[in-house]
Amino acid sequence: MSDFYKDHNLTDEEISRYGRQMITADFDVRHQEKLKNSAVLIVGCGGLGNPVALYLAGAGIGKLGLVDFDTIDISNIHRQIGFTIDDVGKKKTETLKNAILARNPNVEVEIYDTFFNKDNAMEIIKEYTVVADCSDNMPTRYTVNEACFLTHTPLAMGSAVGWAGQFTFYHINPAGPCYRCLYPNPSKNTINMSCNEKGIMGPVVGIVGNIQAIEIMKFCAFGESSYSDVMYNYDAFDGRFFNVKLRPKSPNCESCIVGLTQVNDYQMLCDRIAGQTVSILMYFA
Repeated sequence: MSDFYKDHNLTDEEISRYGRQMITADFDVRHQEKLKNSAVLIVGCGGLGNPVALYLAGAGIGKLGLVDFDTIDISNIHRQIGFTIDDVGKKKTETLKNAILARNPNVEVEIYDTFFNKDNAMEIIKEYTVVADCSDNMPTRYTVNEACFLTHTPLAMGSAVGWAGQFTFYHINPAGPCYRCLYPNPSKNTINMSCNEKGIMGPVVGIVGNIQAIEIMKFCAFGESSYSDVMYNYDAFDGRFFNVKLRPKSPNCESCIVGLTQVNDYQMLCDRIAGQTVSILMYFA
């Protein structure tokens, strides 16, 4: 066996399984070990969460956590590629776990069949190296952002609606903004901007989810991302990919500047802004 494969904790099966990525330029057995020792929490097991989970599992991430309260609907199948028509009515977390283990039984999978909110966010996140926000609603995005800030956990945030998708990596660039620096307060328009309200083209979430997956792999292996100070944008209708430079931290940010000590109740805030008397349903792309 060559020196390339010496001094590591991978099994022979893992060497064979991940061999094609370990002979890629700038990536070797040491980086594969880092993936194996990493844990990624995926918040939202829908159109973004499916490709993120499946590609990270295939790549050899050691542990994946899956957060979602929902069951599979027939309207999900066109974009949520880990599910089939036979899965309609089943829990998303359990079904995606089965799909992950069918692809790679070496991965440890923890499921959280619950709402992700201010009461459980900090407790769930503390076990993970990176958080992938794959949700499709404003309360969850603000909650994930603050929980990651308070726990010093990098946040790979993707979003997609209609023909458009975005991605950026928060909390790895000390001078960079957090999510609330860029979006200080939820508005009525953004609260209602979900796939259920605005629609979604299936391949868009596939593209954004794969960007999330590769950037998470790069962070786990190298400690960096290409998107820590820029936002990736994809306009599928016009066939355009472009990056937007992010501004620095906001000096008035109410999440990362003012001395935050606990996660705020964004569900209540968004309900009040929307003028609703009942909680907004938390749909995941």
